[in-house]
Amino acid sequence: MECPDGLEPFHQVTLYFGLSSPNGTISASDWQSYLEDVVTPHFPEGFTVFDSYGQWKDPEGVIIKEPGKVITHYYTIDDNKSEPINAVIEGFKERHQAQSVIREKNVICLSF
Repeated sequence: MECPDGLEPFHQVTLYFGLSSPNGTISASDWQSYLEDVVTPHFPEGFTVFDSYGQWKDPEGVIIKEPGKVITHYYTIDDNKSEPINAVIEGFKERHQAQSVIREKNVICLSF
């Protein structure tokens, strides 16, 4: 990928987390513990968290509406972050009995 002057190509991974669980809504303290215990060790270079809201249709056709979180992480083109990204996703699913985490990956141009 060719980037304009002053920008370099990076991978951008964006992960979308629903905050509903079989035990109710995931609390702010549970989310913070997840960030400290799972995300920070796997993304030590840094990440950004956004609050979100989403909805989806369950297998019975019921529309589920829930708050969520979005994590964005950038890493160099030469890095292979498949293992850390999978660990972040699986760590959330195991900890909160989540069905899924949406993963989006793009190559973008950016500067720091």
